[in-house]
Amino acid sequence: MNKGKVSSCAPLLFLHGWGTTSKIWQRQKAHFSPSWPVLVPDYLIRNTSLSLFSAPLTLENLVDGVFTLCRHCSLPPIHLIGWSLGSLIAMEFTSRFAPQVASLTLVAGTPKFTSDESFHDGIAKGESRLLRSRLQRDRLLAFSSFHQFLFTDQEKTQALALNIRELLRTDREIPDQTLLEGLNILEEADLRPVLSTLKVPVLIVHGDSDRLCPVGAARYLHQHIPHSRLEIFPDCGHLPFLTREGMFNQILENFLKLSER
Repeated sequence: MNKGKVSSCAPLLFLHGWGTTSKIWQRQKAHFSPSWPVLVPDYLIRNTSLSLFSAPLTLENLVDGVFTLCRHCSLPPIHLIGWSLGSLIAMEFTSRFAPQVASLTLVAGTPKFTSDESFHDGIAKGESRLLRSRLQRDRLLAFSSFHQFLFTDQEKTQALALNIRELLRTDREIPDQTLLEGLNILEEADLRPVLSTLKVPVLIVHGDSDRLCPVGAARYLHQHIPHSRLEIFPDCGHLPFLTREGMFNQILENFLKLSER
């Protein structure tokens, strides 16, 4: 956040996803910071200038970390933007601390990461277990496999994907234990019961070809969150804010302005 900046706009707080850091939101920070105060904390690494890191890594601890950050910085109600795992944190935070949230944006989000008999819009539990197994055997292979799932086949062939991969590389290594605890959250969290309680303005942005969080999860969110807005990007994978950067930024900017009226 620009400490010397005076703004009447509510601050934007971006939450990254599993296996990444705040670096992933670098372009959005550059785009929005001239008009809004912007915070982009880390929660998978410690000792950064802005970190929510806590051990063990649990959804409850992460939500408490966001609240502590808001209190520490004396923030007014925030515009909360969560991507992937960050969307779970954002929804749980909004459920627990609604007065602290001016609006909520869920990017490639889901109320439940894995599928079962009651929810068919997640990935198979075997996929998550395979990622866990690869991480324990060969970290490099695990991340290579994970990054492949972030793009559609068409996106992989674009020069843009090579540029985006640089944002996926972490400047500081995320501890293996933290990554495993993050997978625990993804495998166990089920936020379907709280969706009807989310009364703030909600924007849902999703790629129609997302291989990690199927687009059906976005439609489920839209169906169960009152007065939510759904934007589905065609031929788009798990990174709509990067592979469709211009469109994403414009839609989010319009939504934020409407939320502040």
